[in-house]
Amino acid sequence: MNILVTNSSGRYSRLALNFLQQLAPEANLFCLIQDEKDAVSLEARGINVRVADYFNKASLIRGLKDIDRVLLVSLPTPGIQQNFIEAADMAGVKFIAYTSLAGLKFDRMGFQVDHQATEDMISASKIDHTYLRNGWYLENCQPYLKTAVKTGKFWYVADQGTVSFALRREFAEAGARLILQEQPKRHITLTRWAYSYPEIGQALALACQKDLEIKAVDADTFITYLTQAGVPSKHAYKELTFQQYVKAGHNGEELSDQRVLEDVLGRKLEPFAEIVKEVIRN
Repeated sequence: MNILVTNSSGRYSRLALNFLQQLAPEANLFCLIQDEKDAVSLEARGINVRVADYFNKASLIRGLKDIDRVLLVSLPTPGIQQNFIEAADMAGVKFIAYTSLAGLKFDRMGFQVDHQATEDMISASKIDHTYLRNGWYLENCQPYLKTAVKTGKFWYVADQGTVSFALRREFAEAGARLILQEQPKRHITLTRWAYSYPEIGQALALACQKDLEIKAVDADTFITYLTQAGVPSKHAYKELTFQQYVKAGHNGEELSDQRVLEDVLGRKLEPFAEIVKEVIRN
C-alpha cells in the first residue's frame, strides 16, 4: 500500500509520518513537498519524497502517481485544495483523509468556510474519503501560557464560554491511525472536553506547580499585560481575538466530546493539566 502525506514540511505532517512508520512499518510511505531542500531529512528517514507545485495540476498528477491513500493536510491558501483534489482524481488516488475542522455548522472564526468548501469538493469527486474534523491546537496558546507562568498572572478576557484544545501530536496520531483503516467513518470529530478559561488557569497552575492570579480583565488591560510581559503585539492580538471568539459563544465548543478521539487512539487521554505541562515545557 502506497500512503502519501501532504505538506510534509509542516509539523502535523512530520508527526503523522512518524506515527505511520511506527504503526505500519511495512507500508510504502511517501510525502509531497514543494521545496526540494526539505527532501534530505525526509529521505534520511526512509520516506519516499515527491516534489510538486500545488498550483500546477500536471505537477501534482505526477506527484500522486501510483498513490493509493492520501492524508491531505489542509493548507491556508484558498483554491489549492481544488487543484489537488482534481489531480488526485486524475492520478487514480483511491482514498483521501482530509484534516478538516470540528463544528463546521458553527462560526469557527471564519475558518469553517474554506474547510466546508474543501469537504464539498472531495465529496463531489470519485474518491472515497473521510473527514478528520480536528479541534484547536493547544500549542497555539503557548506564548500566552508561558507568559502566565512567568508573571504569575493568568489574566483572560473570555469570562464566558468554553473551548476545546488538544495537542498537535494527538491529532496527528489519530490521522495516521485512520488513514490505515480500511473503511473509517465518513466524518470523525476529534476533540477533547471543552473547558472555561478559569478551568484552563487552574490546569496551568497545576501543571507549573505555582499559584497564579486567575482573573478576568478587559481587552485593553489584556493587551497591555501581554505586550509589557514581552509577547509580540501580533501574538497578543491573536490571543485576544481567539478569546473574544470563545466569549461570544454560539460556536459549538460545548459539544466537544473526547471519547471519539480516545476510541481512535485506543487509550484514555492524559489529564488536561498534563498536556498543558507539555506545552509550557517545549
